[in-house]
Amino acid sequence: MTPTIVERNGKLLMLLGSPGGSTIITSVLQTILNVYEFNMPMQQAVDAPRFHNQWLPDDIMVEPGKFDKTTLEDLFKKNIPSTKN
Repeated sequence: MTPTIVERNGKLLMLLGSPGGSTIITSVLQTILNVYEFNMPMQQAVDAPRFHNQWLPDDIMVEPGKFDKTTLEDLFKKNIPSTKN
């Protein structure tokens, strides 16, 4: 799903897409960022651990056993539900 074409300076950089229902957009985005911003080779970018912040229900999903404890604690601190005053 979500066939995506990414170019850089008018030249093809990558072709990608992802299955996964509500996680499709974050999977594609994280892969693009891994290649474009973190200079990972495509296979390493695809294999990298992923997380997904779901809006409804407000929940963060992570791949089990892929992130260290400190990263998980920092990630879950960011998922504090907002309060209305």
